[in-house]
Amino acid sequence: MSNPLVLMLERDNPCNTTIVNNETGELMYTVTTVHEKDSFTYLKDAKGGHIAHWKWRDIRSDVLTMGDAKPIPAGDWLQKSMVPFSSTVSFKDNKKRTFKWKNVEGGGQMELYSSEDKKNPVAAFLKSLDYKDRTVDPPVPVHRDATLTLVGQAQEIINLVVISFLILEKKRRSKEAGEGTTASALATPLANLQ
Repeated sequence: MSNPLVLMLERDNPCNTTIVNNETGELMYTVTTVHEKDSFTYLKDAKGGHIAHWKWRDIRSDVLTMGDAKPIPAGDWLQKSMVPFSSTVSFKDNKKRTFKWKNVEGGGQMELYSSEDKKNPVAAFLKSLDYKDRTVDPPVPVHRDATLTLVGQAQEIINLVVISFLILEKKRRSKEAGEGTTASALATPLANLQ
């Protein structure tokens, strides 16, 4: 098994951040969102190469363009479980292997599993804010860097893992924000990125 690759979100915002290798500090990805007539999020690699972008939509799923492929509804690739009360979303890689994100909704830790090993996650997201002891009132907050850890197969499909994570985390946070639009819940004005 490969050593874990821990990616840190320098700004805990799935729509505007830089993602670095937590061990080396090396830039891995840049995520930028532009709000004009429509809102678009762009994912670029360390050299500025286009990985993917998606057009935001409030009611239907975002429109996703990966590389040079034609745009598709993100929901066509990230398929939500049809089982009631299930908070899982699946996708397939280019080898037709299935991967499933669990705990996509709610307060749990998002974890990605391959269809080949349903017990050990290949990726997991650790939120920047958690609570040390939920039995006391009020719970004791713990602040740390937001990280996405990848092992094994997740490292082979790192771009797909990052794309799927960013789209799902944006959606999760907009639901948690409750009132207001997705843009107001997640956006960091472009002027603040400099």
